[in-house]
Order: sequence, then C-alpha cells, then structure tokens
Amino acid sequence: MKLNDLGEFGLIQRLTKNFKNFNPHLLLGIGDDCAVEKITDEYMLLVTTDLLIEHVHFVREKIPPRFLGRKSLSVNLSDIAAMGGEALGFYISIAIPRTTELTYLDEVFLGLQEISELYGVTLAGGDTTASKSDLTINITVTGKAKQGNYITRKGALVGDFIQVSGPLGSSAAGLQITLRNLASNRYPNSYRAHIDPQPRLKVGQALGRSGAVTAMIDVSDGLLQDLTHICNASKVGAELDFNTIPKDDEIILLSNELNMSWENWVLGGGEDYELCWTVSPHRELEILKIAEANGAPAPRTIGQITDAKGIKIYRNGCDFPITTDGWDHFRFV
Repeated sequence: MKLNDLGEFGLIQRLTKNFKNFNPHLLLGIGDDCAVEKITDEYMLLVTTDLLIEHVHFVREKIPPRFLGRKSLSVNLSDIAAMGGEALGFYISIAIPRTTELTYLDEVFLGLQEISELYGVTLAGGDTTASKSDLTINITVTGKAKQGNYITRKGALVGDFIQVSGPLGSSAAGLQITLRNLASNRYPNSYRAHIDPQPRLKVGQALGRSGAVTAMIDVSDGLLQDLTHICNASKVGAELDFNTIPKDDEIILLSNELNMSWENWVLGGGEDYELCWTVSPHRELEILKIAEANGAPAPRTIGQITDAKGIKIYRNGCDFPITTDGWDHFRFV
C-alpha cells in the first residue's frame, strides 16, 4: 500500500495508534483542532500546530511575502477559534533557503507581526534552520478556554442544526486567480479570501460562551471533509440543503469564465477558515444572531444532523451528487 492509497487521516491513525497517554492532564489529544490540557480547575490549555511548505501550500511567486506571513499565523489561529478559545502565544520554526533575500523575510515577519498585533497573540519563541530548496514555515499556537466553554468535534446530536459562519468556496476561487495570473481586482473578495483568511476568534469564543453549540470545526479542508470529521467523532450523519450554503457571487462569475464547478469549490475547496458548528433547534436563531454580532460575515443554517451514516445533499428538493472529497495531502500533492 502506498501513501496516496491510505490518505492523510489514515496515515495519522496508522502512525499514532500505539502511542499511550502518559499525561494525566491531557484531556484531548490527536483527532481534533487542538489538544486540550487541564492547567487549572478553571482553564484549559489549547495547543495547535500547522505547516506551510513551498510548492505544497504556496508558490512563492504567487503570494506576496507579507500575506504569506499573515496567512501562516491566521490558519493556526483558526484552530483555536474552532475550539472556542482565546489565543495566547505562538512559536515559529522556519527552514530558509540560503539564497533568500533578507527583504523577503522582513516582509514575511511583517505579516506575522500584523496578525500578532491584530489578535493579541505573542511571539514566544521558535527555531531557524537552513533549507536546501524550499521555504518551510511551521507555527504552533497556544490558547486557553474556560472549563465547559471549549468545543470539540464530538457532541453533535441527532436533530441538531448545522450552521456556518460565512461564505464557502471563495478561497478555492482565489487559488485559481493566483495560479492563472488573473487580475485580482476583478475578483477581490475571492483573492483576499485565499491570501489573507480571517480566523473567526471572536465568533468561536462567543459560541463557546453560549453553551448551545454541541460540536464545531473550522473549514480548512472543505465543508464535506470537515463536516465528516464532526459526524465521525459524534457517530452521526448529516443532510445539507445546498441552496442555503452561503457563497459570494464572485465565484459563480469566475467559474463560468474558467468552465469549472463552483459547487465543488463550495463543498470541497477548503481554506475558507469559516467555522462550522451544530446547535439544538430551539437555539438556532439565537446562535445565528450571536455569530453575526461577533463578526461572522454570513451565518446560515445549512442542514441537520441525522442518525443515518454519511452526508446527503439536496438541491431544490432533489438529491445532489457529490463529486468532491475535499483536500487530502497524500492524494492530491
């Protein structure tokens, strides 16, 4: 069996299944957006880490270095948001080709600084080393959440409504703009969504405080794949009404121009970093209002949790065929 047969999440399970937990304070380890460790009776420590590798996650010539720095930190902060947490500090390890211009690195770290100051998260340390070829950036973020306020992928109940914080598919459209050297000012929302995603920290914290959200994840690998993580962890299924999923009209115009499927961008494009959560029906409207009041750009109810296996999608009352699986590094790279 090859890596591309097993896939990213199958590989994680294979490599980690025999590890034991020697830390009695670790409440949640591999399998969610953050690890959760008890530090006091009141607060939990949240930890997440993510890699961005040249020619895998980004093409250096296609993204300004300042925005590469911004995105590197933002995508990690999104994991803290998905747990309902408050970000505290971050650590950066960076492998740099020796021929890299110092002004390029200055711009990368300017972007990191901007996001650091915007969300009040402190640069606390890290490591630097040389790379023979590609630029690699690894960031670890720590955060905190009150006991009872952090939200995991496990907890969705049959009958819960499924909601998202904002439009999906825009980052996938923005990726096509960058790869094809299209004029970014023609589709500014899509381009910005791809190079400068916004972690929904305030939204996540407000949802955590509400006590109404039963499960949550950020949409990093595509709606279908990330919702599947909630379903698998909660041992439930889901039904989605495709027409209710929020989207920016730009992606339809771009997809028509490129003769590509904007529907696949919405369902499986990934890197939107909006939040997806489940909530009991009697608090549906209340939670949508809370999300909007805390910066969610287009909170919507898009479906419902079921007791059937898998995810079904309906469009105009008819079955909608699923032709995308979302992102998997070892199947698509």
